[in-house]
Amino acid sequence: MSVSCFIGACSACFVTSSVFSRALTLIPGCQSLYEREVAGKPKFNPSSSGPVTQKRFWERLGQFLDKGDVLLAEQGTAFFGVSTVPLPEYITFVGQPLWGSIGYTLPALLGTCLASPERRHILIIGDGSFQLTAQELSTLMKHKLKPVIILINNNGYTVERAIHGADQAYNDIYMWQYHRLPEVLGVQNDCVSIRIQNEKELDDALIQAKNPNKLMFLEVRMDAMDAPELLVDLGKMFAAQNDY
Repeated sequence: MSVSCFIGACSACFVTSSVFSRALTLIPGCQSLYEREVAGKPKFNPSSSGPVTQKRFWERLGQFLDKGDVLLAEQGTAFFGVSTVPLPEYITFVGQPLWGSIGYTLPALLGTCLASPERRHILIIGDGSFQLTAQELSTLMKHKLKPVIILINNNGYTVERAIHGADQAYNDIYMWQYHRLPEVLGVQNDCVSIRIQNEKELDDALIQAKNPNKLMFLEVRMDAMDAPELLVDLGKMFAAQNDY
């Protein structure tokens, strides 16, 4: 994907897939979401050995998404990874690349759930971003909302590691036991919390989350330096521009 294509994609922060798809067709060399969708989805054969990789995670997520979903992708590996995923019809995508305020999407999820409670809401968020606004998990539970929250636990700020300071302490965060948060908040009876360490566990959890009757909180373990291909390419470009 060219830089101009990426900028064009970033201009859509809150859009439906049909509008996004038409917009991308205007950018030379950029494959539309419709073209990706009609190409078909490959069968996902999960492995029981870990960990889950970024590439395989997004392949499986593409099969999980359904018509009419609301999908939120945090400004980190999630936003770059979702750029490879075909979106079904009438899906609403929420992101915020223009101002890059990490932690935005968890409280945004609260807003989308309250606005359209009849739809399935799916959030993909990294551990670093989650720690900034984690208290909104309690607010979601207070209102008895039932989104699917997928937390990518990759030991800190992978999006920053890809740009500068891969081994620097400022890209590390303190590790929480995320899958135990519902118990800490006292809402374990109204929430399904699962820790995922391989593809088989991911596949099983997403099958369970297909029609959730409770809030689904899925913690997916990934390697710290595993990043979507687009992020890796952009990280190299940004590093070169800044002479790192």
